[in-house]
Amino acid sequence: MFNRQTVACIFTVGLGSFSTLLSSTTIEVAFVQVMGELAMDLSEAHWTVSLYMVVMTIAMLLTADLVNRIGCRYTFIVSFIIMISGSLIGALADGLFSLLCGRALQGFAAGLQAPLATIILGRIFAREKMGIAMGFFGAIMLLAPALGPVIGGYLIDFMSWRGLFAFQIPMAALSLLCALIFLNPDKPHQAAYAYDWAGLCILTGVLSGFFISLQLAEEVGMYATEFAISCGVSALLALMFYFFEKQTAQPLVNFALFKDTVFSVNIVVICVLGIFLFSSILIVPLYLLEIRGLSARQAGEALLIPGLIMAFMAPFSGWLSDRFPPREIILCGLLINTYAIWLTAQQDVSSAIIAIVVATSLSRIGMSVMLPSLYVSSLRHLEGPMLAYGSSMINFARQIGGALGVMLFSLLYERSKLIASDQLWQSAGNAMESTGYLSLDATSREYSRIEQGIHALSGTTAFQSVFYLNLLMNIICLGLLLLTYLPAWRATLRKSQTSGGPASP
Repeated sequence: MFNRQTVACIFTVGLGSFSTLLSSTTIEVAFVQVMGELAMDLSEAHWTVSLYMVVMTIAMLLTADLVNRIGCRYTFIVSFIIMISGSLIGALADGLFSLLCGRALQGFAAGLQAPLATIILGRIFAREKMGIAMGFFGAIMLLAPALGPVIGGYLIDFMSWRGLFAFQIPMAALSLLCALIFLNPDKPHQAAYAYDWAGLCILTGVLSGFFISLQLAEEVGMYATEFAISCGVSALLALMFYFFEKQTAQPLVNFALFKDTVFSVNIVVICVLGIFLFSSILIVPLYLLEIRGLSARQAGEALLIPGLIMAFMAPFSGWLSDRFPPREIILCGLLINTYAIWLTAQQDVSSAIIAIVVATSLSRIGMSVMLPSLYVSSLRHLEGPMLAYGSSMINFARQIGGALGVMLFSLLYERSKLIASDQLWQSAGNAMESTGYLSLDATSREYSRIEQGIHALSGTTAFQSVFYLNLLMNIICLGLLLLTYLPAWRATLRKSQTSGGPASP
């Protein structure tokens, strides 16, 4: 089906995406060890993920400009030189600052890398073959979320958290070598022009202010003056960014893309899927580690089957997207994902681990079914520089969703667990008072059992809260898609009635 050069290109971009995505999905299972060695609390540990994703999101918006200036091949090479540097700094980190510097460089490299795959594949393949090409690429790329927690768990159990960074160096070096061998130099689309550095600075302020606001909500509460000021500044910067970009000849974000209603709704759905995917990658292993008592390796292995299912479903999903209208495939996948999230939210301390694995696997099937069709539906009418802008915006939406998922849902998880714990302790205190056990010794076996039970129940309540909120967002996305697709379905039905034949698929 594909010639040797085409296969080499798919392998190269797939390996590149695999190695960069691996750096984003291994660190979560290392939180406990990193916090102990570097004397950090959980909120500081979350920044190793959040900073990575914020920097990655910003770097994505540089990709279109770099591709237009120096081409895909050299952008690819630059990204992996930065990745090797960041991995080396992270492996040698002796404190929070150096660790965050390493993660920031890794995130910047991953941000440059993320949109390149769709740009390169969009230039190589004809429109009618884009779906299956994205499917094969997705199978390679989606192995990273599947294998990341497992690899991270093994490295932590048998080495240390520093092995997570050291492991990235040979992977990045191999990706760099493949790019030098298999990717041909390509000509830029346009002459060099003044880059929108002002827009980049404003957007950096928007994203930084927004995520600082989330951090302040956890530290000082949502009614504090500091939180209100941070939110207000972020909102003003967001408005400034929008009007500034509308007046810029070569904008960082091309808002002309959003004139297409389907593209706009697809971006919302992709963002919500990013929120769900990255929040589940964080919360599920955290729940298994903290509440269910699994080791880092066991928690990683629990996520292996769902990830492998998602990866191996990708080629089939790409084949589907080339043969059937994307509307029906996207809705079908989102319905499966919505049901799977509801099923996950029903799990509690009495549920078997395999039940969580099955529910997570079902959600990965739903996501795998719809993602190629979402990408093809979003990019099918874009060409030249607009293809690069569209690809960057898709990846931007996914990663900003991922960053939101990590920050917002880690906050929700911790806050829900704290509230549930306080309520359970109050109920336990009332029960002990009524039964005469108010003076129960804190070192006694009975007290220890009560403490363990409250810890498990409060963690389970927090786990369920995360997935119920994800469920609500998926239901909203279903409504948006139905409203968007309704005019097209009506037009198809009218055309069918006029011609007297059956409606086309």
